[in-house]
Order: sequence, then C-alpha cells, then structure tokens
Amino acid sequence: MAQLQITFFWVVLVCVVFINSCIDPIEFDVPAGLSDSVVIQGHVVKGEESYVEVSISNLFDFTAESRKLVNVESVDLIDDQGNELSLKPVKIGYYRSLLSDSTNIQAEIGTAYKVRVRTLDDRVYESSLDEMLLVANISSLNVSKAAIASNGA
Repeated sequence: MAQLQITFFWVVLVCVVFINSCIDPIEFDVPAGLSDSVVIQGHVVKGEESYVEVSISNLFDFTAESRKLVNVESVDLIDDQGNELSLKPVKIGYYRSLLSDSTNIQAEIGTAYKVRVRTLDDRVYESSLDEMLLVANISSLNVSKAAIASNGA
C-alpha cells in the first residue's frame, strides 16, 4: 500500500510540474503584402459521381484566425471551351457541385479546367487551365514481408 502511495505522489508531482511549465510563444512576421492573401484549393473528380470541390482560406500565418475559411462572392469552374459553372456553397469558404449531363460542364479526360474566384471586396483570382489526365490502371500489386535482425538491444 505504501508503494502505491509513493507512486501516486510522484505521478501527481510530475503532472503539477508539467502543468505549471510554460512554453514561450513564437511570433512569425508575415511578409508585407501577404497578410490578406488567400489560398484556393480545388479539384475535379471523374467517377460514378463526378464533382468539383473548391475551398478558400486565408494564408496560414501561424494564428488560429488564419485557419478559417473565407467567404467569397462567387466561385466558377470554366472549361477549355469557355463553358462556365457557378459552384454551390456548402459552407463558408467551401464550394462543391456535381458534374452530370445536365450541367454546363462534365468531367472529361483530356479537357482542361480553371477556377475563377471573386472575393467580397471585388478581387478576382483565376487559375490557369489544367488538363484532366487519365489515371493509369494498376495491373498488379506485390507485397512482401521482410524480417529485420535485431542486435539484442
């Protein structure tokens, strides 16, 4: 019983020391001109259910505030033929739309797509066209297991 009390004492002591320890915050300066920059990520997926997804967030500057998604006025997907599709907002900063025969744009191998984002303060960001490539089929997959000798440590 005494051994249990001593062990408990040491566990509590270690916890108190770690809880009261402090880590100094690190401040990173964001380079001039980048403090209001946004990050736009997106992709077009061709499959049984083809879709396009785009997310817009602040440039990460090591603060919790920068991790938030950004509300924008509009997000459009444009193909290499000039067809446009306005993406539907799912939540602030996240847009997703299905691509089917009934939409202006379908997901097709060999077609190039770009995204245009208009912010609430009338800034416009437009990517360059990027072609959807055919994904190679996996013809085989080999797995092997290897034993690693230990030196007795």
